[in-house]
Amino acid sequence: MAASAIGLVKAGIHVEVFEQAPKFEQVGAGVNIGEAYAPNCLLPVLTPTPTGPNALLPLEQLGVLEAVLAQADEPRLTMRPFRFISGFAAHDIIYDVNSFIFCYPATPDDVGLAMPTFLEALVPMLDPRLIHFNKRCVSVASSPYNSHTLHFADGTFYEADVIVGADGIKSVVRDFVSGVSVPPAFSNSVLYRAVVPIEPLKAAGIKTDITRPLCWVGANKLNIGVFSREPNVPIGSVDVQSPWAQNAFQEEMLNDYSGWGEDAIILLKSMKDVSKWYLHFLHPLLDSYVRQRVVLVGDAAVLQAYDKIRVLRANTVHKMSTMAGDIYEGRGTGGGTIRDQLEGIWEPIWHHDLKEEVKRAVASVYGRKGYL
Repeated sequence: MAASAIGLVKAGIHVEVFEQAPKFEQVGAGVNIGEAYAPNCLLPVLTPTPTGPNALLPLEQLGVLEAVLAQADEPRLTMRPFRFISGFAAHDIIYDVNSFIFCYPATPDDVGLAMPTFLEALVPMLDPRLIHFNKRCVSVASSPYNSHTLHFADGTFYEADVIVGADGIKSVVRDFVSGVSVPPAFSNSVLYRAVVPIEPLKAAGIKTDITRPLCWVGANKLNIGVFSREPNVPIGSVDVQSPWAQNAFQEEMLNDYSGWGEDAIILLKSMKDVSKWYLHFLHPLLDSYVRQRVVLVGDAAVLQAYDKIRVLRANTVHKMSTMAGDIYEGRGTGGGTIRDQLEGIWEPIWHHDLKEEVKRAVASVYGRKGYL
C-alpha cells in the first residue's frame, strides 16, 4: 500500500493513508521480489522480455525501486531458488527450481529484504502529514456526488473520491465491494513458526545444505516454516476462535511430523518458542474487486478495466497456489512424479507480460495512444 501511495503522489494525485497500527512496523519475516530476463529462452519473443517474477517492474513504474534496492543486503540482485526435498528418510531432492523453472541461459534476478528494511526504504518517501495512524476502518458508505465515506473505530470519518482498500484478512472494504459480509474461512492449515539459528543446526549434525532456501514436503505436510494441513475437511467447516496465532507445544508439532527424516526432526527439535498460526483465506473467491469508486484510482471506466484483468489473474494465482500445495503434499492429480507435476507450473505467473497487460487495459479506456 505504501508503494501504491507513493506512485499516486508522484502522479500528482492527493492521497491520504489511514493505518490501523500505531506506527508502521514489521508484519511477516521478509519480502522477496524479483524479475528475470531470459534473452535466449526458446519462447516466442523477439527481444529480452521479463519472463520471471514480476515484482520489480511495478516498483520501477511506481518510482520506488531505487530506494528499495538501496536498502538491500547485497550489492546486486541475486536469485534465491528453492529446492524441494523429501521430508522422509534421506531427504532426496525432488525438484530444484534453479535447474528447471527458468529457460537457460538466463539471468534471473531478485532481491530479498527483511520487512523492516523494506519499510525503511518506502516510508521516508511519503509525506508524514498524509499518514494517519490508529485508524481502524469499521465501515464504508456511499456519499452523494460519487464519493465515499470511511468510518473509523475512534468515531472519526473521512470522505474520499476513491478508496483503495488494503485492510487485511478481515477487510471491511472487501465487505463493501462484495455487498455482503465475507468472513475469512479457515484453510484447514496451520503454521508452526520459530526462528532457528544456523549454527546450532550444524552442531546437531544436520546434513542437508541449509544455505539455500528449501522446502521439505510430505503427505499433508509442507515445510517452509512448518505447515500442517487436514485435506479431507471441507473448507470453512471449522470455526477457529480468536486469537488465530497462539503459543504451541513442541510435542504437538513433533507428533504432527512423526515419521519424518533425521534432518527434519533435528530442525523441529531446534525450534524454541514456537507459535501456531491458524491460516485463513478468502473462500469462495470474489467475482469482482470493484464497486462504485472503491478499490482503484480513476473514473468508472478505469475501475472496470482494472476489474476485467485483475480478478481473473488474482483468482488464477489463488487456484494455482492451492494446486501446487496439493502437489507438494502428494495429492496432485496430474500424474507422474512431484517434479513432473511442478515443472512449468509457475510459468503463467512468472512469465506473464505485466507491462503488456497494463498497456491493453489503458488502451481499452483511453485508446491506443492513451497513457497513465
